[in-house]
Amino acid sequence: MPPRKNNAPALVAAAPTAEVTSAVEAQEPEAVVEPHVLTDIDRLMRGGGQDERALPLYLQDWAKTIELLKAPFHPDDVSFLPQTIDYTAKTATAAAYADSRVYTARMNEVIGYGFWQSEVTRVDIAPFTKIIKAKLDYKTKEVISPQSEISAHKVGAIVRVGIWMGLLLGWVWQDSSGAKDTADENWITSAEAQAYKRAMSKWGPGIYFYSFGKLSYPYDPKTGQWKQQPQIPEWAYPINYCNDCGEQIVTIQYTDKDNITQSMHAWDIYLRGMAQYGVGVCPKCSKARRNAATSPEAQSRLQEQQAA
Repeated sequence: MPPRKNNAPALVAAAPTAEVTSAVEAQEPEAVVEPHVLTDIDRLMRGGGQDERALPLYLQDWAKTIELLKAPFHPDDVSFLPQTIDYTAKTATAAAYADSRVYTARMNEVIGYGFWQSEVTRVDIAPFTKIIKAKLDYKTKEVISPQSEISAHKVGAIVRVGIWMGLLLGWVWQDSSGAKDTADENWITSAEAQAYKRAMSKWGPGIYFYSFGKLSYPYDPKTGQWKQQPQIPEWAYPINYCNDCGEQIVTIQYTDKDNITQSMHAWDIYLRGMAQYGVGVCPKCSKARRNAATSPEAQSRLQEQQAA
């Protein structure tokens, strides 16, 4: 609906006088208000078409969009944080996580710049008493340092993440909270990042981390390093398809020259194809490429090129 004109007559209870009527009739006729013309941004927000009822591209197949948002991150972006450290067994529970920028990149890739946003809606800082547990000698169990209490502060943050869901619904939001104390030197930033990633996971990115389960791995409490690097589960790798045949690249088993059964992970097969050909290919198509490169026809073409 076009905006109300500045010179539109106000509503009055009494009928206009003859003088007012004559003055209005003597005015120049007003210009006709043109219908709204779609701008480039309008077309983008409506999926690139002329129809104003069209939806943004990611809403045209919402099920596919959710699938893309939930897809596992690149393995190089996944790290493991030690939790529940067992100082006697020298093990720790591994908690998978990714940097906030990985979540941001996923939303930009799937939803697109300008079609999603995040904001901090609340930050609370409160004092609390932190209890430091007594430290015992792991052999004699004698108390090395007694339990103590220190005064500290804790920050809580609430972050919400919204996606533009078209003209009918507008912005739809998911929110969550995060908390850290002063033991973390970046306590406010860490609380915000925790809340941000938790809110993101409600849309899909990183939600698969919650299905990793609690597995313990050898851990050195003194150095703070894993003695055995935690492994990403088989199902938590990105799914890739062969560039040549279109089939999904899967883990294979084969017999080596010593007649020993070996296996090659689907992700390693994909990386090998990327390194050799610049695209992911399955073992069958990789072999076909090698055979084609060593065929007599290929050798003849190579000799002609070298001679030229």
